[in-house]
Amino acid sequence: HHQRMSRTDERLALDQRSRRAFSLLELMVVVAVIGILASIAAPRVSESVRKGRGREDLARISGAFIEARGKAHGNLRCVVTTVDPAASTISYEIFACTSTATGTPTKTFTFPLSTLTLFDGGGSSITFTPSGGLTTAATAHMTATSLGQTKHFRIYPAIGQVEVSSK
Repeated sequence: HHQRMSRTDERLALDQRSRRAFSLLELMVVVAVIGILASIAAPRVSESVRKGRGREDLARISGAFIEARGKAHGNLRCVVTTVDPAASTISYEIFACTSTATGTPTKTFTFPLSTLTLFDGGGSSITFTPSGGLTTAATAHMTATSLGQTKHFRIYPAIGQVEVSSK
C-alpha cells in the first residue's frame, strides 16, 4: 500500500532538502566575498614582506660590523668590512696584521643584501684592528637605505663600538 504524498507534504520535503545544501548562487557569493577580501589584503601583506626584507638587510649590515669587530679582537687580526651596493653584498675579510690589513686575507665571509639601495659616508670599507678599534682616528659615519628604511651607523675608533640609529 503506497500512500500518495499530498502537495503540501511534497513541498515540505523539497524545502527540507534545499535547506541542507548550498545553492550555486550562494557559493558564488561566498567566493566573490573571499576574492574581494583577498584583493584588499594582498597589497598590505606584500608591503609587510617588503619592509621585512629591508629591515633584514639593515640588520645584516649591523650584524656584520659587530661580528667583524669581534673576530678582529678575538683572533688578534685585522678585519676589513666592505659594503658593496652594486653587488648587493656585505663582506668581511680577515687578515694577519699588527695595525693595518696587508697581504692576502686568511678568510672571507660574504652575505647577500636583497634590497640595499644606498650606502653612503666614510667610504664603503671599515677596518677593525686586533684591539677591536678602527684604523682611523675619526668616527666612521655611514647611512644605509633599504626599501625606504634608513639606518645610520656610527663606529667609534678607539673601541670599535657600533651604534645604530634610525635618526
